[in-house]
Amino acid sequence: PRKGTCLIREQAKVFRAPPSPRLHGFLCSSVRRRSIATLVANAVTDNVFVMEPLWKLLYLLEPAPISLIVTAVGVTFGSAFRALNYGKEMERNRDLSETSITLDRSQALMIPVMSSISLLLMFYLFSSVSQLLTVFTAIASVSSLFFCLSPYVAHLKSQFGFADPYVSRCCSKSFTRIQGLLLFLCIGTVVAWLVTGHWVLNNLLGISICIAFVSHVRLPNIKICAMLLVCLFVYDIFWVFFSERFFGANVMVSVATQQASNPVHTVANSLSLPGLQMVTKKLELPVKIVFPRNLLGGLIPGGAKDFMMLGLGDMAIPAMLLALVLCFDHRRSRDSINLLEMHSSKGHKYIWYALPGYAIGLVTALAAGVLTHSPQPALLYLVPSTLGPIVFISWIRKELAELWDGPLPNSNDKAHQIERVTQKKMGTSVQVTPLCGVYNENPLSYLVSIDGFNFLIDCGWNDHFDPSLLEPLSRVASTVDAVLLSHPDTLHLGALPFAMKQLGLSAVVYSTEPVYRLGLLTMYDQYLSRKQVSDFDLFTLDDIDSAFQNVTRLTYAQNHHLSGKGEGIVISPHVSGHLLGGTVWKITKDGEDVIYAVDFNHRKEKHLNGINQASFVRPAVLITDAYNALNNQAYRRQKDKEFTDTIKKTLRSDGNVLLPVDTAGRVLELVQILESCWADENLNYPIFFLTYVASSTIDYVKSFLEWMSDSIAKSFEKTRENAFILKRITLLVNKSELDNASDGPKVVLASMASLEAGFSHDIFVEWATDPKNLVLFTERAQFGTLARMLQADPPPKAVKVTMSKRVPLVGEELIAYEEEQNRIRKDEALKASLIKEEESKSAQGADVSTSDPMVVDASNTHSLLDAAVPHGGGYRDMLIDGFTPPSTSAALCFPSMKIILTGMTLVKS
Repeated sequence: PRKGTCLIREQAKVFRAPPSPRLHGFLCSSVRRRSIATLVANAVTDNVFVMEPLWKLLYLLEPAPISLIVTAVGVTFGSAFRALNYGKEMERNRDLSETSITLDRSQALMIPVMSSISLLLMFYLFSSVSQLLTVFTAIASVSSLFFCLSPYVAHLKSQFGFADPYVSRCCSKSFTRIQGLLLFLCIGTVVAWLVTGHWVLNNLLGISICIAFVSHVRLPNIKICAMLLVCLFVYDIFWVFFSERFFGANVMVSVATQQASNPVHTVANSLSLPGLQMVTKKLELPVKIVFPRNLLGGLIPGGAKDFMMLGLGDMAIPAMLLALVLCFDHRRSRDSINLLEMHSSKGHKYIWYALPGYAIGLVTALAAGVLTHSPQPALLYLVPSTLGPIVFISWIRKELAELWDGPLPNSNDKAHQIERVTQKKMGTSVQVTPLCGVYNENPLSYLVSIDGFNFLIDCGWNDHFDPSLLEPLSRVASTVDAVLLSHPDTLHLGALPFAMKQLGLSAVVYSTEPVYRLGLLTMYDQYLSRKQVSDFDLFTLDDIDSAFQNVTRLTYAQNHHLSGKGEGIVISPHVSGHLLGGTVWKITKDGEDVIYAVDFNHRKEKHLNGINQASFVRPAVLITDAYNALNNQAYRRQKDKEFTDTIKKTLRSDGNVLLPVDTAGRVLELVQILESCWADENLNYPIFFLTYVASSTIDYVKSFLEWMSDSIAKSFEKTRENAFILKRITLLVNKSELDNASDGPKVVLASMASLEAGFSHDIFVEWATDPKNLVLFTERAQFGTLARMLQADPPPKAVKVTMSKRVPLVGEELIAYEEEQNRIRKDEALKASLIKEEESKSAQGADVSTSDPMVVDASNTHSLLDAAVPHGGGYRDMLIDGFTPPSTSAALCFPSMKIILTGMTLVKS
């Protein structure tokens, strides 16, 4: 009793004294510490126990306690929310090498044991290993801080469209430029902490470690969670209240209040470096958050170096429970977690019971510390206040069994892990069927089936409009559920009107706004270019309008959720960097990504941003091409200079320059280059942009600034001048306007790029024989076209060029044409009738010969080109050299003539 009296008097004396200058690791506030049970026992024995008055609970309203409570609650919820998002990222990326650790029963039981062993080692050997611990902590802090800041950097990149290519590789990781800068920022933050030891930096690093830990270490169900929390509940109570009886000192307090030696100071002192006095000798390791007691002029007793603090374990362990119930809430709602959404399908979400419970438990622990003036094991209050409401509410809702066992098997069991991976891979069926453009340079078209939902991605055709290329598409067109268009040129959407009209394609079509608008104009230009010289009737202008009228337009990075048969599938267009509005399609189902990226550009062009590779990480399926894999291009400025220098050299030699271009694709880049060069050098040579839709093209492009490069947008913000208000380029829609232009050297950008038809074809014929003129190709032409022939190395000295012109039929020619058309229609009707009769006999079980029911005379057969002749009206081919093809010729509209390319200049770029 006498000894007890002395202890209590000493304890009472401490209560009246200022608090200890260093408080770390858990809630505590004095040097001499006793449990509540011991104080009560001694007070009963000697009747001298002193309890702090209740009015001191007002200390909890001071800035320091409030800051600690708000920070702890925010970090706990933020850690749980980040863990949920990180889990979804890992499922989406299928990165099994970085998957989080899910605790099983044995691991949950071992954590308190291993923590106790570590605590004892630190108690006896801390001074020997403190510098090594500091180094390890610094490395962990850099990694954790990088992990926490990376999502925000990625969000900013996607918001502002920054191009960020991969530039280096370190520790089996690829880093982009922005990620490299972020890594240096994290290293700088940790170095600042090592030098100053400031409590704000300590808190920042501690919070990042807590968030990273909760994201990477998971609890599978409430059973394992309760086991872990109960074990840590006992662990915390023992080492705070009872360790002094066994080890002669409070082990938890001793370890928590020890400061680590600063290795930076040790190195600087050994090398006698200047500024040594600026480096702190001792460091508080970032295993807790701390706030000065006199924060913002607070009135809590204590000196300038007295802190209130909370250990990271008191945030991380409850945050693991919050992450578990947050994932459960997410699975139940099958939707992204909305911070403002307060209700689920059955009452409140569990997270909104656990989070207030954590706040209440934390306030209770602080109050107990103030009233007893002794260290308090925070988990003594936090475990009941967080785990209790979850178990009780789930029991009331009859969901305790589901929470108790969890929805997934133990991920550390190898057999279960293999089963999960198999289910994940087999859960979504993806089948890719190339229809055109594989292993060759044909136009692009793919059928992608995802769980029975069929996507037709691109519907391309070549400049010959060869119907044989569409035979694979004709077999599946009726089964297509959705069409995705990636670029506004013929190779990607040229067959869409024909497929809609002739092949039974009737699915909804998706594209970006520029692909829709410019693709429509491209097809107009293609049709008009051929209709002026032939009886082209594979499709009409009405067919083009019908194909494009129901296109659904999406913006970049917009997630569009399909419905009906496509329920659960999300499509999203992303920047390709190839053409204005060009798209890399991302299709997502059950966390699996299918990426379609057949034409894309890593580099930033004058009017386009490059592809953002960070948007596509480890897809389940990647559809791409190697068309330009070996095309190592020079830097943009060098290419632009070479391009303009070649043109200027020809113009100064009194020659004309023809640029065969597409309707609304890469020609926009060329227009920008020429407009800028002519403005900078004040050149007066006329430039003409000649297509059937030139004016409409530029008018639409003026309204697409938000789809262009950052430099175009910034220039408009500064000057309010649209980059596509062309002051030095004249827009023409008819060749007669060009013929009426003044004589002299000029530059003409004319469609088509292949030279197979259009204004470029006619101008080429006129200019090719003059050695002063120049034909300048800026991209590789389609296979089998005149442009591709001219790009051969060496180029041919002579080529055959087909010229034709449509003139109305009159007199006997018109009568003969109409009679021929009537005969063709009768033959077709007779053949259809015979086929129908044979099918009827077959249905009745009659024996049908396998041979053709009718032998058609060879002279009456018609090729695909014959079938393209219109069934009404009358035109004939007017041949410029008077040559008439024989009746058996398949080239009905294209008789040959010979043009000698003597001295003609050919330049490939």
